[in-house]
Amino acid sequence: GGNYVGFCAGGYYAARGYYWSGYDGAPADNCDEQFCRYEVAGTFSYDDGTEDFTEHEWGGTSYHSNLMAYGPLANVIVEGPIEEIAGPWAVASNPNAPYDSHVVQPTDPQVPLLRQIYYGGATENYIYTNTSESNWGTELAYFRSGSHDGDLSFPDNSLWTLKETNTAPGGKIIISSAHIEASLFYTSIGDGGMTECQNYNNYVFLTRSISSILGISSLPDYDTICSADRKAEGNSKDTASLFPSGLAYQNAPRIGGGGGGGGGGECGSDLTVLKLIDFETGDLVGTLSGGARRPWAIRDAAACNGSSKGITAGIKGDENGGVDSESFLSIPSTDIPFSTIRMSYYYSYPRSLDRGDDFHVYVNDVLVKTYENGSGASCATECISVSANDEVKFKCKSGGNNEICSIDQIRFHGSDTDSFRI
Repeated sequence: GGNYVGFCAGGYYAARGYYWSGYDGAPADNCDEQFCRYEVAGTFSYDDGTEDFTEHEWGGTSYHSNLMAYGPLANVIVEGPIEEIAGPWAVASNPNAPYDSHVVQPTDPQVPLLRQIYYGGATENYIYTNTSESNWGTELAYFRSGSHDGDLSFPDNSLWTLKETNTAPGGKIIISSAHIEASLFYTSIGDGGMTECQNYNNYVFLTRSISSILGISSLPDYDTICSADRKAEGNSKDTASLFPSGLAYQNAPRIGGGGGGGGGGECGSDLTVLKLIDFETGDLVGTLSGGARRPWAIRDAAACNGSSKGITAGIKGDENGGVDSESFLSIPSTDIPFSTIRMSYYYSYPRSLDRGDDFHVYVNDVLVKTYENGSGASCATECISVSANDEVKFKCKSGGNNEICSIDQIRFHGSDTDSFRI
């Protein structure tokens, strides 16, 4: 009848190909514990010269020539694993196996928050793929950002964990990135901190999602008082504390160059933090200019990495948001320490930013970073070259609700040990 339901590896198997970081059973070559693209047509590793996956592995042969490339997924490339939830993926992952449970946000507001076990399943909008380009199916649920579970951050509500699409014979394809089918009583990979009522709600969500395939109309109800919190004694893995230097989203090379989170990541341990602008006291360093309706302002919603405040332009929610005209946060050279050579910061934005919006960073009025048109970011890190004679500007212009630009914890790095904090 043209139906297909795939859990975890079943999502990779249904597609034309996938990006994968880590051991995959394949000959090591250039694909051992780093991203490669596996396709029906071949296997490709990242080439630093072309800044793309153009290095053809194993003499042009494909390690996964038996991928289905089924129906609407005939030209779709997916990716994984999401290392920030449970990575890194390796033959002997240390300190414990690469699985965990994570908070899942259904797109239907009538469905409660869920918690599902993740063991490396396929998704999109992580590092190398974009659903606006693949343009297939309907997304039914997303992973929440890593900060909800003590994990490293990744794009919030952008990485789908359940997706469906129709097939030509009149059937349906349903792909689950997480092990929504996993039982606490029969899984060999542990509970990941999932509780019994969370397990039950996963079964309700799965049953309701595949009810048309099963041909059933009498559907179970959710346990609405079940918390989505992870149980303290569960088999869990807090990647933020275990891997402070980051994992794939923070550090993997990007197509076209750049480091993790769409940019250069952290500035390195060899430098001293000379100055930190964290916005915690509500005091502004630098000046604000331009903008209408919702220009740059210090708000709780922009906080990253343990902060309670950051600076945001635009607003979330139902009230009229966006920034009608260009809004600038400018940091003059007088606020930059003398021996500065780099500047780092956290940035966040939703994937709803598009070509009519601007989220830009300038050094001496030269554009150095752009963040609109991507798949979104939640407290990603960036590092750029800045000196004491420079002026830095953050620009935001957005047109609608939920189209926001956020910055937090601006740090100036150099060799001087005489650091100070504002």
